[in-house]
Amino acid sequence: MRHVCRSSAGAASRQFHPVPRAPRRRYDHRRAAQAL
Repeated sequence: MRHVCRSSAGAASRQFHPVPRAPRRRYDHRRAAQAL
C-alpha cells in the first residue's frame, strides 16, 4: 500500500485520519523517492 498525496486521496483518507495534522508537514514523496 503506497502513500499518495493527492487531492482526491487526501479527501478519502480524511475519513481514516479525521485528526487534523500539520498542513505543510505532509509526507514528502519527493524526498522518499530519492531515498529509495
